[in-house]
Amino acid sequence: MAGDGDALERVRRQYGDKISEGPMADTFRVLTHRVDPASTEFRNLAKEIAAVAELESFMASYRDRMKRDGLSALN
Repeated sequence: MAGDGDALERVRRQYGDKISEGPMADTFRVLTHRVDPASTEFRNLAKEIAAVAELESFMASYRDRMKRDGLSALN
């Protein structure tokens, strides 16, 4: 639905009230909100997502190294 504002609006109307009361409310809002890619809000969100991806990559590498070499190899 990227770039299809009308479809996003239909999804918001159809599911918004029900989802807004649940644990996935913030996720739904982020996924269905119209965002200007040039906005500060969008750039900040993109930076946060990139930071999470970088941390996940680091942790996966760390776990793999721990399994392969054990704790003493990290010192």
